[in-house]
Amino acid sequence: SSLSPTDGPIPQIDFNEKMVIAVLMGQKGTGSYEIEITKIIERENYIEVFVKEQSPGINCAADAVLTSPYHIVEVKKSDKPVRFIYSIEEQICGPVVTD
Repeated sequence: SSLSPTDGPIPQIDFNEKMVIAVLMGQKGTGSYEIEITKIIERENYIEVFVKEQSPGINCAADAVLTSPYHIVEVKKSDKPVRFIYSIEEQICGPVVTD
């Protein structure tokens, strides 16, 4: 399961049975940044976590607000090391048209 800031109260997690995996982008000066855990694969010797980061392109309109994108998921507890595989995408927006 995953958690977002609009989901209400924080769920109770039994850390004897579960663990959480979190990815965070840190503070950003505008909106339109996103981060998401897209897939988790348990390999023989490690856990592989696939993460997609998205940022606004040079001509993209974005709100001038401080944001701190994150994604947290609950998974079965494991002692295996976790490896993160990132894909980084930049939004493509059309040229800014002025009159």
